[in-house]
Amino acid sequence: MWADREALIADLFPTSGTITSVKVTLIGRPTHVDIQFQFTRITLSSTGPLPALPKGIPAPLSMPTTTYSVYITKKQWNLVVKALREPKDALIVEGMQILDLTTKIISVFATRTTTKLLQQASRVVKPPTG
Repeated sequence: MWADREALIADLFPTSGTITSVKVTLIGRPTHVDIQFQFTRITLSSTGPLPALPKGIPAPLSMPTTTYSVYITKKQWNLVVKALREPKDALIVEGMQILDLTTKIISVFATRTTTKLLQQASRVVKPPTG
């Protein structure tokens, strides 16, 4: 079924619906950080394996490497940089994505940035005072 996707897409293309909102979540660890004046850029790559998909969804036999260039505001980066010193922690980025046709990389513009450990710590219930 995956091999037939081009024909399936061609049939639907002229009548595409409209998206009003797009959100992607990336979870991983950056290995190189490019700090600019007002933002930080990191690059993350996904190489698989392909996650379990619902039965009937066409899936490729193997997952190609997908590269993401992530742009994070200075304010958001400053909230997570110290936490990322912990080797077992992972960065969580939510944002809007576009395909950069020049670089063939998916650019993600972060709207929310945290880490797994920071997220867990925020869920800890504090005992009542009094």
